[in-house]
Amino acid sequence: MKITHILIVFLLSSACSEKGELPLNPNPLQPETINLGEVTVTPSSINPDTVSSLPLPIRISGKIYSDERINAILTLGIKSKNGYSSTVSESILLTPNVPEFISNFNLNFDPSLLEKPEFFISISKQDGYPVVTQTGIIKIDGYDNSTAKIDSILFSPANGVKRGNQFSMQVYVSDSKGIPNIKRVFVLGKRPDGTQQTPFELTLLSPSGIFNLITTTEITTQTGTFKWTFYAQEKSGALSRPVTKSYQVLP
Repeated sequence: MKITHILIVFLLSSACSEKGELPLNPNPLQPETINLGEVTVTPSSINPDTVSSLPLPIRISGKIYSDERINAILTLGIKSKNGYSSTVSESILLTPNVPEFISNFNLNFDPSLLEKPEFFISISKQDGYPVVTQTGIIKIDGYDNSTAKIDSILFSPANGVKRGNQFSMQVYVSDSKGIPNIKRVFVLGKRPDGTQQTPFELTLLSPSGIFNLITTTEITTQTGTFKWTFYAQEKSGALSRPVTKSYQVLP
């Protein structure tokens, strides 16, 4: 009786297979193939902290290979170790016989929010799913190799200055190679209306690493919040991590 029961089960299983039923885990359809070839980016290297104006114009040219005609999205971006990122995208038509492409982007980002930034490009389908991503497309110059450090910044008066009056700023810096390794301390600034100030430098006040600037605001100086980003630059050209402070000019 047991042998007959096993034989019946075997015959039923064979019959199901002969009917050509679909397997439980069929192979998924293969997606379109997209490959990124050689890419040329202009500019090839950037120090995000010393970009003179934003958005930053970036030109990308190269080849994208596709085995089908696909409407895709090309994205250029910058991402930071702390999670901050900024991107810009455009639609691009990929065709099998014409891999060459040229794209011009204007990328906006906040240098004060970047920590060990990295530029990247990605190609995705219209549904937004990334297909190809390439990082490190632009060399990052600047502070990564610097031993200089801005330790603290003090203003006097501390909470702001009235137009037409004098104020001072002191920057305390350090460097594992010694203070003589520091070439200068300089500042990039934005006025209350968002326009850029001309970069200015501080004077070495003490060999212990204190840099100082005493100045008088003009009676016509804009009132509001000035945003200043401070850097210590080594003799090699490497920059410290930037430190940004805000200061009020009062009516």
